[in-house]
Amino acid sequence: MPNRKLSLVALMLALLPLTSFAEWVDEIVIQPDQPRMDEAVTTVIRGNFPDNRTGWFDQTFTREDNVLLIVLRAATEPGVGLPVIIPWEVEHDWGRLAPQAYRVFVQYYIRRPNQVAFTLLGELQRDFRVEGEFVAEHRIPLDPDRPNIISSPIIPENNQIPTIFRDIVDRGNLLLVKDARGRFYSPRLGFNNIPVWDYRQSYYVKVCRSDTLVLRGRMADEGVAIPLAIGWNGAAYLPEREIDAPTAFLNIRNNLLMAKDASGNFYVPRLNFNNIPPLRRGQGYLVKVDRAVDLVWNRP
Repeated sequence: MPNRKLSLVALMLALLPLTSFAEWVDEIVIQPDQPRMDEAVTTVIRGNFPDNRTGWFDQTFTREDNVLLIVLRAATEPGVGLPVIIPWEVEHDWGRLAPQAYRVFVQYYIRRPNQVAFTLLGELQRDFRVEGEFVAEHRIPLDPDRPNIISSPIIPENNQIPTIFRDIVDRGNLLLVKDARGRFYSPRLGFNNIPVWDYRQSYYVKVCRSDTLVLRGRMADEGVAIPLAIGWNGAAYLPEREIDAPTAFLNIRNNLLMAKDASGNFYVPRLNFNNIPPLRRGQGYLVKVDRAVDLVWNRP
C-alpha cells in the first residue's frame, strides 16, 4: 500500500509542469497605475508555487531599452507528500523611468529533485506607459486605398522614425514612410534614412490595411515658423481650427507657387485658383515656393 501512495505522488509531481502557467504566475501589478516621469515605478509579481519544499528561489531583474525583464527560478527539495500550493510575491523598484512605452516580461523556471536543468513553465507580459510632464495625444487614421500625407503638431517623446511607427510595423501594416526630400523608411527592407520625425514637416505614409498612427508628446505652438527651401517642401498643418487655403497661406502668398494636398487638389495664388478643402490637423501639405521663406500659418 505505501508503494501505491508513493507512485501516486510521483505521478502528480510528474504532471505538475504540464499545468497552466496561470496557476503559478497570477498577475503583474504596476505601481503607480499610471506612472509619470517623476515617479518611481515598482512591479509586483504575484503567483503560486506548486510545492511546500522550496529549497532555492532566485530572482533577476534586467532592463533592456524599454523591456523590463524579470526571471524567476525555483528549485525544490526531495520529499514525500502531496505538493501544496503556496502564494508568493516578488517586488522590484525600477526607479524613475523616462517617458515612453514599457513592457514587463516575466519568465518562470522550476527545477525538481529529479531534474538537472531548469524547465520554463511559461511567460507573462504587461505593457504600460510612463507619461511626461506635458502629454498630448494625436490619432491619425491611415487609409490603404488612397495616398496619406500626414502631419501632427505633437512633438513626440522619441522622434526616431522606427520608434514612432513601431506599433503599425508590429501589426504588419506599414509599407513605406517618405519625406518631401525622397528619404524613406521601409521596415520590410530594414532601411531608414529619414533622420528624425520633424513635427514641422509632412510625410507620405503607405499602409496595406487601415490603421491609426498614435503620437504622444508635447503640443507645439500653432504659430511656430516652418522653414521652406526653394522648390517643393512638406509642411505640417499646426492650427487647431480648419482654415481655407488662401487664408492659411496668406503670409507667404507672394512666394507661393503651388500648394497641394494628398488627393491632388491644389492652390495657385497667381491664378487665383483653389480647390483644396479647408486645411485641417492630421493632414500634411506639399508646398512649392520660389525662394527660401518661413511659413507661419495665418490664423484669422
